[in-house]
Amino acid sequence: VSQDFEDSSHGGFNHLTVDSATGIVYVGAVNRLYQLDADLGKQEEVDTSDSNGDNGNKVLVIDDQHDQLVTCGSQLDGHCQIRQLDDISQATSYDSSTNLPVAANNPEDSTMAFIGPGPSDVADADFVLYVATTATEGDLRDRIPVVSSRNMQGSKTMRISYTDPFISSDGTKILSKTGLDASLSNNKIQYKVGFSVEGFSYLLTNQ
Repeated sequence: VSQDFEDSSHGGFNHLTVDSATGIVYVGAVNRLYQLDADLGKQEEVDTSDSNGDNGNKVLVIDDQHDQLVTCGSQLDGHCQIRQLDDISQATSYDSSTNLPVAANNPEDSTMAFIGPGPSDVADADFVLYVATTATEGDLRDRIPVVSSRNMQGSKTMRISYTDPFISSDGTKILSKTGLDASLSNNKIQYKVGFSVEGFSYLLTNQ
């Protein structure tokens, strides 16, 4: 081991991703986000803690199509933020009407996200953020898709790339009521990996 990075003062690391263009390393942790150089020297540290409890990192995705970093935490019921790749302390805002839960709202249940080709019939959705999250309980959770595709640019950022609520072919939006059904609480779907190949997107799960 030639270089290492450690921060034992918080609750542990959750995710790591590397910008292939710059070599910058991003780490999502409990109550913290880190931006490291290629030698693992710390460039930025962001406190993401919340007064309601520990905030685990649920999503850490580089959107290199739009030069931004997507981060989501378990607190604030799974809210996400868009951050600058060169300075993660700078979070850009998006339309407050889309400020709804996206990720799982507890440390145990899964959230998986990746950038992939968007629906061909949706304007401004060339590449979208695919999000899959285990159904959980809480306010508004029944309105949150377990699988969705979300726009990543302009005024439509984080909106579901879905132009017609009656035609599912225009986007990805799958709802589930399992989070409200206690009888299914021991049989939840956990999302592990997602990827796109030749215009199709795939999810790997277990249950």
